[in-house]
Amino acid sequence: MKKYLQIRNFSSKMKKFTSVFFLIFLLYNTGLCQNDTSCFNKYIRVELSADIKNIHCFEDSYYKVQIAFECNKTTLDSIVAKLHLVRDDSYAYMEHIYQEFDWWQHSKLRKLKCVYKTKIHTDRIQSGPWIFVGYNEKTSQLYYGRFDL
Repeated sequence: MKKYLQIRNFSSKMKKFTSVFFLIFLLYNTGLCQNDTSCFNKYIRVELSADIKNIHCFEDSYYKVQIAFECNKTTLDSIVAKLHLVRDDSYAYMEHIYQEFDWWQHSKLRKLKCVYKTKIHTDRIQSGPWIFVGYNEKTSQLYYGRFDL
């Protein structure tokens, strides 16, 4: 009887541990946050003006960051200037890097006309992160993606 109680007690403790461990694992690996200005300030590093709202963020442990938020064209221009980005015409080649969420949908990003990226140097290995910025002029939604090796 005593051995049975020990096994049952151990089983109960394992269930608690497993559920807590699984919750921590999910929070760590999903990296999702909403209206997180610290994520915004860490990567985009422009002044958080009044036009910036509805910030969605995903940051994983594999050097990938995705941020989406609403802003006006002036904020877009300041971000492009601050990060030294160049105009591009396509999101398609970066599609396999980023994860899809309800606020980050590849089908919508493929249709963007206002796309910027890090200047790629073909004569040497790229140092630093690869950055993508897409802007939907109809919805004023800005998409920021960063991938670092």
